[in-house]
Amino acid sequence: IESLSIAIDDNSILTIYGEADGQGNLINYRVGIGTTSPTAMLDIRGNVSTSGALLRVSTSTTEALSIDALGYVGLGTTSPATKLDIYGVGTQLRISTTSGYANFYVDNNGYLNMETQYSTTSALQITNSDIVVNQPLILNSPGDFGLSYDLSMENPSAAYIRFSGAGYVQTESPFGNNNLTLSAANAGQVVINDNMQITGQTQFVATTTQTVSTTTAIVVGDATYITVTATSSVILSSAPTIADGVNGQVVILKGASTTATVSLQDQGTLGNSNLQLGATPRQLGNGDTLALMFDGTDWVELWFSADINADYAEMYKIKEDVGFGEVVSLDKDNYLQVKKAVLGEKDVAGIISAQPAYLIGQEFRDEMQLPVALAGRVPVKISLEAGEIKKGDILVPSTKPGYAMRYNEEYLKQVSASSSLDLSNVPIVGISLENYGAPSAAGEFLETTYKTYKVKFKEGSDSADINLLNGKYKVKVLPSPNSPSRNIDISTSPQEQTIEIRAGYADKYLQASVMESSQWLSDNIIRQPNPEFRPANSNNETALCMVRSGYVRVGPSSGFSKLTVIEKDGQLSFEPEDKNFAEALDMVIEADGSLVVGKLKAKQAEIGSTEKPAGITLYDEETGAPYCLKIKAGAMISEAGKCGENGKEGGSLLPAGRSEPPSDDTPVVSEPPAASTDSLLTPSVDSATTTPVIPSEPQASEESQPPAPETPPAEQPAD
Repeated sequence: IESLSIAIDDNSILTIYGEADGQGNLINYRVGIGTTSPTAMLDIRGNVSTSGALLRVSTSTTEALSIDALGYVGLGTTSPATKLDIYGVGTQLRISTTSGYANFYVDNNGYLNMETQYSTTSALQITNSDIVVNQPLILNSPGDFGLSYDLSMENPSAAYIRFSGAGYVQTESPFGNNNLTLSAANAGQVVINDNMQITGQTQFVATTTQTVSTTTAIVVGDATYITVTATSSVILSSAPTIADGVNGQVVILKGASTTATVSLQDQGTLGNSNLQLGATPRQLGNGDTLALMFDGTDWVELWFSADINADYAEMYKIKEDVGFGEVVSLDKDNYLQVKKAVLGEKDVAGIISAQPAYLIGQEFRDEMQLPVALAGRVPVKISLEAGEIKKGDILVPSTKPGYAMRYNEEYLKQVSASSSLDLSNVPIVGISLENYGAPSAAGEFLETTYKTYKVKFKEGSDSADINLLNGKYKVKVLPSPNSPSRNIDISTSPQEQTIEIRAGYADKYLQASVMESSQWLSDNIIRQPNPEFRPANSNNETALCMVRSGYVRVGPSSGFSKLTVIEKDGQLSFEPEDKNFAEALDMVIEADGSLVVGKLKAKQAEIGSTEKPAGITLYDEETGAPYCLKIKAGAMISEAGKCGENGKEGGSLLPAGRSEPPSDDTPVVSEPPAASTDSLLTPSVDSATTTPVIPSEPQASEESQPPAPETPPAEQPAD
C-alpha cells in the first residue's frame, strides 16, 4: 500500500492512495481532499465557508459544475438554489437513447417546456396556470381519468372529443343531483348531426314569459320555449298572432294561467294568419303545450299536448264523408288518403281524432285532411250489431262504414257464412275503456253543454242583424254586472255582450260576419232525465224511453227490448235486437221527415188539425197516380197529386168556375166540374144530407177535359 499525503498544521489537504496487487498493477487508487482515508476515487471532505464551494468545474468563460457548502449542485451556475439547479438558455436537460432524445428547458417566461427530437414546437408546456399539450394526448391505461377543474380546448378552428367505442358524457356525484349543460357561445347553436334517442324525460326551461291580449303578437326572437299567459281568457284575433321566425326555427309555447286560456287561430279561421294548426282554435290553458316550426312563411304545428287530449295522430287526406270518431282504412286508389272502414278490410289506419294531443304529418295543407289517431285514447263511433260492449272488449270494424263493434267470433261466423267476406284475420281497432249499450234502470241521463262567451260585434253592426243572429242560434244574452235583468234589448246594449249558447252552435255563431272578437268564459253542463212515455193505465211503468247510449227502451224497465235507431242512406232505420221483432218491424224515417211503416193499425186516427187541415195521399190501383183525399164542407173531395204539393195540404180545393169557397149554407153542386181534371170524388146533394158518390174513372184527353162521370144512386145514411 502506497499513499502520499500533504498536510498543513497536521490538517490533511490532499491524500493520494493506492494499492499494488503484487503483479505490478495498481488497484483501489483514490484521491482524498480533506481526508487521509478516501473511500471513493475522489473523496472531498471538510468544512468550508458558506460562500465557498466544495467543487467547481469551469472554463475561462463558462461555469460547468459547482457544489456548494450545502451540497447543492449547480450546472451552469455557481449559486445553486436547490439540490440540483440547471441554468442556461436553450436546452437545459436532454434525456436520450441511441434512437432519439427529449429536451427539457425553462423559457424566458419561466415555463417548463418539453420537446422531442421530431417536434418543431414544445410538445408539453407547464405554465403558472396551465399544462399545455400541443400534441394529441393518448391515455392507454385502463381506468378513469379525473379532472378536479376545467378541461379547456382552445383550438380556434375546431376541437373534438372522440370515442373509439361507445361514448358517454354524464355527471355523477354521491352528494346530489347535478345537471349536465350544453351551451354555445354568443349566437352559436348546439348542433346534433345524427339521430338522437332520449331514454329519460326531456325538460325545456322557458327562456321568456309573455303576457298577451287580443291584439298582442307573440314575439319569438331567439327563444325556444315561451311561457304564455293572460290576465283573462283571450282569442288572438290580429294577424300575425306570432311574429315570423327564421326558416327551420322551432319554438314551444306553454300556457301558464290557471284562470284564463289563450286561443290561437289558423288560416282557416283568421285571415292573414301565419299559423297552420292541426285544429283551430288551439287553446293554451295551464300546462298545455304547442310546438311550432317556421317553414319560411308560416308557423306549422308539430304537436299539441293538453290535459283533455291523450292520442298521437297523423294527418291524412280524406273524402268528404269522413268525420270525427270514425274508423278509417287506407284508400288503395289514392296516396295517403283514408275512407270509412268496414268489416272485411285489412288495412285499417286508425280513428279520426277531434283534438289530438300530438300531431304529425301536415304536408297536405291544400287538400282536405283530418288527423288519424294511431295510438292513445280517442272517442270512436260504435255499432251494437255484435252485442253490448264492455270495458276491455276488443273493437273491430263493423258492417256499418266508419263504426267499430265488439269482437264476437260467433257473429263473425254468421256474417262470413252469409257473405263472401274473408273474416279470418280481422284487424283490431282498439280496446274499449268503458261499457256501452248495457241496460241500466237508473243513472242514465241526457247532457247538454252550454258555453258562456264575452262577444264583441263589429262597429256599426245593425241591431236587427245581431238580433237575427242571436235568435238563429238560440243565444241567451246574460245580464251585465250593472244590469239586474237577463232580458237585454240589443238596440240599447253596448257592442259587447255576455252570452250563453249551446256548444254545438258555438263555432258557427262565433264565425258570423258581424262578430269582431270573442272570449270564452265558462262551460255549463245541464243534465236532464231521459224522455219517457208512460201510459195512464201502465201502473207507472215506462213504455218508451230514449237513453243516452242510443237505445229506445220499449216496455217496462224490468223486461224491455232494445231498439236501435241508426242513420243509413239519408234515412233513420229502426233495428230491434230481437230478430223476430226485427223481421216484423218495417219502419224508417226518410230524409224529408216521412215515417214509412210496413203495416199500420190504429184504433183511432187524427189527420191534421183545426188550424192546419190535412189530407191523405192514396195511389190509384191501375195507374199508380197519387191523389189527395180531403174533407171540405163535410164532404170528401180529391185532387191529383200528393197532399202537401202545390199548396194542397191545408189549402182550398174549389170546383172549376168558383173563385171563392162556398159559405156554410151554400149547397155543393152534384155535377162534376166540367174543367177539372183533379176530381175523383164529387158530392151528391139532397135536402136532408150530403153524401159522396163515386164516379167512374175519368179518361184523360189532350185538353184535360174528362167526360162527365156516371153518378150512381146516392146511398142514404143508416139510421
